[in-house]
Amino acid sequence: MWFQASSGLLLLLLSPCLAVQFREPPAPTRQSTRTPVEGWIDVRLNHFMASDTQTFKMRYYYNDEFAADNIVIVVGGEWQITPGYLTGGLAYELAEKSRAALFYTEHRFYGLTRPFEDTSLPGLAYLTVDQALADLAQFIEYVKSDNFENGRYRNAKVALEGCSYAGSMVTWMRLAYPHLVDAAFSDSGPLYAQEDFPEYLEVITEAIRSQGSEECLTSIQQGMERVVELLGTTNGANQVSQMFRTCSPIDASNALDVATFFWYGITETFAYLVQYARPGQIAQACAALNNNTVSDPAQRLADWITSRPTTQPCVKSKYSDEVTNHRNTSFDSSDATSKSSFPSSRNVYRTKHFARIT
Repeated sequence: MWFQASSGLLLLLLSPCLAVQFREPPAPTRQSTRTPVEGWIDVRLNHFMASDTQTFKMRYYYNDEFAADNIVIVVGGEWQITPGYLTGGLAYELAEKSRAALFYTEHRFYGLTRPFEDTSLPGLAYLTVDQALADLAQFIEYVKSDNFENGRYRNAKVALEGCSYAGSMVTWMRLAYPHLVDAAFSDSGPLYAQEDFPEYLEVITEAIRSQGSEECLTSIQQGMERVVELLGTTNGANQVSQMFRTCSPIDASNALDVATFFWYGITETFAYLVQYARPGQIAQACAALNNNTVSDPAQRLADWITSRPTTQPCVKSKYSDEVTNHRNTSFDSSDATSKSSFPSSRNVYRTKHFARIT
C-alpha cells in the first residue's frame, strides 16, 4: 500500500480538532436485489481483562449474494449502520469480484449497539479504539467458526473496507491482527494523532478550490472578515444573529458563545458540505456563495449557511446550552453520537494526515 497526505490553505476562522463524521456516509446506488439480513453477536465488554465476563450485543448486516470463498467486511464508524452499504458501492463490487460474503459491523456505543442503558461517563471508559478493534477480531473469529452457518467460512480470506475513522480502524486491524485480516482498504483514514487539527480544514479548502473556484474561496473569506468585523460591536453581533438565524442572540463578549457560533454555523457546515458531497454539490454551493445580486459578502454567506439541512431550524450559538445537551446521557438524545465521540477522540480524531491508497 502507498499513502498520500493531503494539504491546502486554511481560510476558515476556526480549526476543529475533531473530524466531522457523526452520521453514516450517504449510501451508494443500489445494485443488488437482495435484502441484507440483520444479525447480532455477543461480544465481550472488556477484551483485556480475563476475569470480566460481561458481554453486550453487537449488530451487523449480512449479504451472501456472492458468497463462496472469502469475506469482505464494511467496518462501521461513529454512526448507526443501515443495509445500503451491502447492496452497492465499493465493498459490494469487491465482494462480487472476490466471491465473498459481505458484512457490515456496527461500532460499540453507536446505533443500536449499546453496551449499557445510557452513555454515562463510567461506561464510556469502554469506548476505546482498542476495544472496538477487539470487537472486530471476535466478530471475524465467530464468522469463521463452526458456530456460523456450520463453518461455511472457516477457510475464508478476510478483507476490510472503511472510510474516515473506520478507515483508520481497518488499517490498525491489519497491523494488530494480521492473522485475522488479509487485506485492508482505507479511504481517508486519519492515522497520525496530534493535539490540534488545522489540516482538516486545509483539505476542505482544497476541495472547494478544485471543485468550486478560487472566486468561491475569496467570497467565503470576505464574508468571514465581515462577520468578524460585525461581532466587534453589540449592534453588529445582533445583526449577525439575525442574518444567520441563531437559536439565541450571540453574546460577543463571551468567547465560548462566539466559538460555538463559528463551529456550528460556519466550520461544521463547510465540513459537512465537503465530507458528504455528491458530484456537483460543491459547485452548486459556490454558485450561491458567489451570488453577485447580494452585495454584502456576510449576507451571501448567511444565505447559504441558513439554507443547509445541518443548520435547521437555527444555528446554535450558546455554549452553556451545548454543555447541558451533552450532559443528557440518553442514547436517543440529539447529541448522543457527538458526545460518544469525544472519549476516543484522543486516539482517533486529533489527526493530521488523510491516508489514501494510491
